[in-house]
Amino acid sequence: MQQLIESTGKEQEEQLLTLFRGVHIPLLEHVMFVDEVDLSRNQVFGLYKVLVSHDALQAITDAWQSWRPDLVAPIITFIREQAEQVEIKRGAGEDVGIRKCLQRLQKVLSRV
Repeated sequence: MQQLIESTGKEQEEQLLTLFRGVHIPLLEHVMFVDEVDLSRNQVFGLYKVLVSHDALQAITDAWQSWRPDLVAPIITFIREQAEQVEIKRGAGEDVGIRKCLQRLQKVLSRV
């Protein structure tokens, strides 16, 4: 997969974006559900590193770096609901890590 991404030229950027749209959610779900020391977890992170460094995804990366809290605030309820869905799927109750991230996000949004 990494070789495919790295060899994708300017004329094939739309296909790369389509591939990214199709695989990113299953890959992130895999990272969430495997053990932290699982080899495949690091492989997925390596793949993401290659993906976000590709020119086709540079605009997305730039947008992440210049995120605006005023655009996130209207969807905070949706974000909370999605976090709760992840906790339900895991079946282990409230996730301390997720809750801390939600609190930090809420704190940032409250300053806006």
